[in-house]
Amino acid sequence: MMKDLRKLWKYIQCFMIVVSLYVVYALYVGMALKNLELYRKPKTYNLRNIVTVTNQTIQSKRVKKILVVAYQRSGSTFTSEILQHGGNRTFFSMEPLWQIYRTCYRRSVGICCPNNKCRSPVHPNEEIHQTLSVFRSIYSCNFTALPYDILKSFATFPSTEHENIKRLRCFNLKTAELEQRVSLHYDNCVQRLTRACGSSSVIIIKTLRINIELALELKASLDNLYIVHLFRDPRAIFFSRAKVGALTNDPINVQAKALCSVLYKNNMDALHRSDKVYNLLYERIAKEPHRVVRSLFKFCELNFSMTTSEWLQSFTNGSIQLPRHKLLSKKYGAFSAYSKESFEVSRKWRKKISLNTNKIIQDSCKEVLDIFRLRVFEEERELRNFGIQVLKG
Repeated sequence: MMKDLRKLWKYIQCFMIVVSLYVVYALYVGMALKNLELYRKPKTYNLRNIVTVTNQTIQSKRVKKILVVAYQRSGSTFTSEILQHGGNRTFFSMEPLWQIYRTCYRRSVGICCPNNKCRSPVHPNEEIHQTLSVFRSIYSCNFTALPYDILKSFATFPSTEHENIKRLRCFNLKTAELEQRVSLHYDNCVQRLTRACGSSSVIIIKTLRINIELALELKASLDNLYIVHLFRDPRAIFFSRAKVGALTNDPINVQAKALCSVLYKNNMDALHRSDKVYNLLYERIAKEPHRVVRSLFKFCELNFSMTTSEWLQSFTNGSIQLPRHKLLSKKYGAFSAYSKESFEVSRKWRKKISLNTNKIIQDSCKEVLDIFRLRVFEEERELRNFGIQVLKG
């Protein structure tokens, strides 16, 4: 009897061992199949994934961020074109706030227009925190966070990816809701901007619509931001504005005083923070492009290479005749930066500006002309004589 019980117990033990082995095997096979399924399952990448990866890449690369604060008809497109030759890959955003403020601009006191009259914001996108968030989003390549009106600037101005966005007819309609219903390319265009921005070592924004005070506020919240304050002889600015029909209906002295008060305030703010802002007079970069651009690139920590030097020589003396420059001139007119003799262009206003207009602007802008070390012309023979330099020193 005992012998039979021992035999039965051995059978039970063997059965339990077999069952245990089967359970272990089943668990192992199940886990292996699950891992195989996970391995085979295609990964999906939405735009948020791209943005996250892009932001991490930007932080690791220490991308240089450049903000050009300028004025309408001050040579800002010309200067932005030069800055785009300071890195291997650059991303350029031209006038992202254009659709928000139109002819006006954002100051700490409100939204101010060419006659220097200011008002309070009328919708959320005009608030300061929204304005600055636009720049932060572009510098972090987070285009999904941008309002539709901001994205429209890439379809309007010669920014990075402009040609592709225009070809795909992105951001062409009045509202984002309509665009998303009608266009199959909306997300494609946002992704194009994200990829182009994320692969760049330099991100440049040119704006006419904030002042130096707000630019410095932006710098306080962004690493690696370089501010360039570009200004120009106010007489040349008004002559150029008149040529493209950009003057307002206000008397010229009202417009001149409004512009020069902003020029003066921005210049003083920049001079007081010269370690953070590069003050750049257009007439100097036009007259001595190599010397001034070398200094500008040094401030922005850009590379002034032999290729840059050769391009600058060709671009500023009007010898480049590439189809791209002709195309820019034809398509964008006032917004183009096609090749030309920069020094001749910078003083062209002296040939045709009327004596009366010249006097009104000089009387309205005495402090600014003095700070910029620009010569005041009292007589026509001095004004028209190019042997007399407009720059005092």
